[in-house]
This record gives sequence, C-alpha cells and structure tokens, in this order.
Amino acid sequence: KLEYDSVYRPHAHRHSPMYAGSKVSLDDRDLPRKMPDGKRAKAYYAYDVASGCVIGAAYSRLKDMNLFVDCFRDMFRFIDAHGLKSPAEIEVEHHLANNMKDTLLKAGWVFRFVRFCAPGNSKEKRAEHFNGRKKLGTEKKFQAGIGRPFAKSEAHRLIQEKVFDENNDTYKTKTYSFDELVADDRRANEIYNNSPHPNQKLYKGMTRLDVFLMHQNPNLVELDRALLLRYIGEETITSIRRNQYVRVQYDNFQLSDPGVVNLLEPNNLEVKAYWLHDSDKNIKEVYLWQGDNYIDCCQKIER
Repeated sequence: KLEYDSVYRPHAHRHSPMYAGSKVSLDDRDLPRKMPDGKRAKAYYAYDVASGCVIGAAYSRLKDMNLFVDCFRDMFRFIDAHGLKSPAEIEVEHHLANNMKDTLLKAGWVFRFVRFCAPGNSKEKRAEHFNGRKKLGTEKKFQAGIGRPFAKSEAHRLIQEKVFDENNDTYKTKTYSFDELVADDRRANEIYNNSPHPNQKLYKGMTRLDVFLMHQNPNLVELDRALLLRYIGEETITSIRRNQYVRVQYDNFQLSDPGVVNLLEPNNLEVKAYWLHDSDKNIKEVYLWQGDNYIDCCQKIER
C-alpha cells in the first residue's frame, strides 16, 4: 500500500480558495517529541485553507472523539471571539468524523459543504500539508528536538547520541511533560499564525492571521449557534423556574420572553441547556432544547 500511495496513486488537482472561511481542513497529529512514558501527545488542528491559519487546536493523550469535538469547540470559540461567520466548507477524515455524518457534519446543517476524505489517503487533506509546514517552518526553529533521524535533508536531520550497552540499540532522548508539549505547541501556533503569508504577491505585507481576519468570504452565513452547540457544546439538564430563568453552572440565565414556556411539553419544565465557555472561561448565554425542539436562548442575569 505504501508503494502504491507514493508512486501510483493519482493526485487530486484543486484550486485553493482566495477568501478565508471558504474551506476549513481538520487533521490529527502526534506531537513529535515524547513524554517520559515514551508515548506522544495527540493534537487535532483546524486550518483555514486560504490563509493557512490555525483556527482551532485541541490536545489529549488519546486520539478519540473527545479530542475531535474539543477541536471544534476551540475553532468556534476563535471564530466567535472575532465576530466572524460560519465557514462554508469543511474537510475531515473518515476515522472519527464519520460518527457525526448525520448530525454536525451533515451538509447544509452547520456547513453548506462537507467533504469526507478517502480513508488511507492522508495527502488528500489540506491540513496534512499545513502540519508539515508548521513543523519544519516554525516548530523546528523554536523547539529543540524537532526533525527525523534519517531525513534526506541534513537541515531536518536529528543528531542522536547512542548508548553503548548490551542491547546496542538505545539512544538518549530528552522527554517532556504533557503540559510542556501543549504549551510549546500553542506558542508555535501563535508564531506560525503571525508569520508572513507564503503568497506575498497576493497578500502583500500580511500575516496568515491578517489574511484570515481581513479577507473573509463575503458569501458566508451567520452561525446557527443553537444547532451547533447541541452537538459540540457542554450540556446539563435543568428546569425552567418561575417562568423566568434556568440555573446552569451556579448562574441564572433568563428566558427571552415568558411566553417561551408555551413551547414546552405539557407539565414538563425539564430542558437540556447547551453552552460554551469563552476564552475567559465565562458563560454568556445558554441554549435550551427539549427533545428535538429548540426552546430559547437565555442570557445571563446580571444582578
């Protein structure tokens, strides 16, 4: 399979978008440096294809559904913090994303277009290309121990010190804690985003982040936050109290109108509340659902 993939598999020929927000590509990755137990931390990134900007990142010790959803949460936190609209297209892998093909990743719900890349064809994902650029262009410059022992290019080759013992196959390798690896990678993301965009002819004098913020696609639509948070938001079961408010995470959130209670099932005040923390760990609003019916958006009551 490796020979077929590297020698015979046909290439996909595609145009790159000119406007940010046109297409977002997601991919996972093992951070290259090891932890003390010999394992590698897992990262999941969301890249805007036009700008190359990292607009979402999540980290875990395991590659699982929680890591995938956390990346979505971080991406929409970033989009929301800058007052931007919903990306038009998303490109994902089959392995984890396939579990959400009838919910969050159903075309026309949150994203107008959804592309599931072919299993086993990692080169198809644009995020895969950005991972390589970030690793060899930014991480290698600002982090120790980035590269490959047998890289063809001497500039990307790691120098390893061998331990001459009875096994004769041991090398000295510095290890890092999970928190150190995450902090270093978040710093690398910031440096990478604030570096000049590689296409300076088209985006003269602009960084990747500049392109993302200033060249948004004019045809994007507003985020459907109620629907989005139903699939990626934090969730709690609560009840409407005194036809006025619900209590979530020790705070009270007020209904937009007392008449909202008429949307509830008879004699049933129990609802599910969905929310996301902002970058300051605050909850500004919660979205109420009862079964498959959207009820209301509730703002935090200020005393």
